[in-house]
Amino acid sequence: MPAVLELSLDASERELADRLRSAKNTAQCQLLHAQILASRRHRDSLFLANALIQIYGRCNEAGKSKRVFDGMERHCFLTWKLLLQAYALKGHLDDAKRTFEAMPERDAVCHNIMITAYGRAGQLEHAKRMFDTSVEWSIVTWNALLAAYTENRHFDQAVEIYRIMPAVSIVSANTMMHGYALEGRIEDAAAIFDRMPEISMVSWTELLALHAQRGNLPRARKIFAQVPELNVVMATAMIQACAQSGELRRAVAIFERMGERNLVAWTAMVCAFVQGGDLASAKALFDSMPEHDTASCNAMLQALVSLGFLEECKGMFDSMVDRNEISWAVMLEAYAQTGDLQQAKQLFDSMPDQTLVARTAIMGLFAEKGHLRLAKKIFDTMFLRDTIAWNAMVAANARSGHATASLDLFHRMAVEGYNREELAFVSVLASCAQMGALERARGYFVSMEFDHGQAPELEHYSCIVDVLARLGYLRQARELLSTMPFVPNDSSYKAVLSACRIQHNVRHASGILRECHTNHWDTAAPLVLFSNAARSH
Repeated sequence: MPAVLELSLDASERELADRLRSAKNTAQCQLLHAQILASRRHRDSLFLANALIQIYGRCNEAGKSKRVFDGMERHCFLTWKLLLQAYALKGHLDDAKRTFEAMPERDAVCHNIMITAYGRAGQLEHAKRMFDTSVEWSIVTWNALLAAYTENRHFDQAVEIYRIMPAVSIVSANTMMHGYALEGRIEDAAAIFDRMPEISMVSWTELLALHAQRGNLPRARKIFAQVPELNVVMATAMIQACAQSGELRRAVAIFERMGERNLVAWTAMVCAFVQGGDLASAKALFDSMPEHDTASCNAMLQALVSLGFLEECKGMFDSMVDRNEISWAVMLEAYAQTGDLQQAKQLFDSMPDQTLVARTAIMGLFAEKGHLRLAKKIFDTMFLRDTIAWNAMVAANARSGHATASLDLFHRMAVEGYNREELAFVSVLASCAQMGALERARGYFVSMEFDHGQAPELEHYSCIVDVLARLGYLRQARELLSTMPFVPNDSSYKAVLSACRIQHNVRHASGILRECHTNHWDTAAPLVLFSNAARSH
């Protein structure tokens, strides 16, 4: 048994509480809990019961926190507050609201917890109402409201809150820096940093992470060299930035210089090896880690999936003590790669919590494999849907030749308030090509940029080329190929050459063949298509 779990029933309550707090996962916490219950001396301890509620909440096991709460003979104010925190800060908002309303008394901390919870759930009106009714407007209360608006990208209101705050703290400034980072306003974030009377390590870390995440590696390196005291968060941010920029050796050098490494740093280095294609080093580093958590196991799962090692992936998944929705989604992806729909469906049915991510993954798998009826059944039963789910169904209908259904779903997305992204536009333009609906295709193409602020990509231009060619507008299709701001790809050329064959037009086919050669598309495919066009003529 690990040393942290060796429990003497004669140990003091405080020692037991300390051991609980050092538990790394739910399984360790449950073992300690069982041993406490077996002790007559400690089973009725209010102090230890409160510690259990807190630790289960931290492990995202609010249900277990509630069972401890229900089994207690008496509750103090701290007991209620810890249960509220267990629910609120892990996203169980309805349970948090019921707990808040049932509390015999509430203080400013309870209001702050609920403001934060509403903010994380995106319910800003409720967050503001909770702020307005708070028993005290401390700097912590103001910061909770500021963070709620910042995290939900209501940045104009966040700026106004920051302006009217009676006092600001270093936490307030760091929150505004983070908000500017979310908005991509790097110079404004730097200006906040420069005006700080006192700069904390959090401030340095936020500024470094901002440049690192934006891919500004030279500036991140400069900050990295200036920080008065390097911490594990900064080093991890630099490892991630180097990995994203393809500088694997520099990432390794930073990792090797780290005096302190936590699980996040180890996991970041494993991911860096995976991103750099060095999967053998990723596996070796993973095996040498002093311990593993869910995030590090998920990183290795994804590496094994990318290698196509399904059995190894399944073995690691089965051995995981704690799994989250990412773990399940990665295994669904593994089965999707092999096309094993039966195993994927069995895995999905065995999930303890069929989350939005999992439902979207299994729905996408059915849709991709042509099982549109099964995909639609899951889609229709989803109480909540995200943009990924909508895009998957729009694309599935387009691929299956159900152009009208694809367009109907596309319009429903807008009615229900979802952003119509680039992938959805590709699907709907492909549907227009199937239907020969040129004017509708043009309308969607123009709407992309003017109504949705999305610049058309090569795939969108290729769809317009396809619809022009299908309708016999071969000259216009060739003009678009030569004037669009991208080098045409094989699908664009194939669309026009296929149309030339159907319409017996050798002249345009020979012109396309010359353009293929000019753009170095020298595979056999254009020659075959040209030969077919010539034969049909």
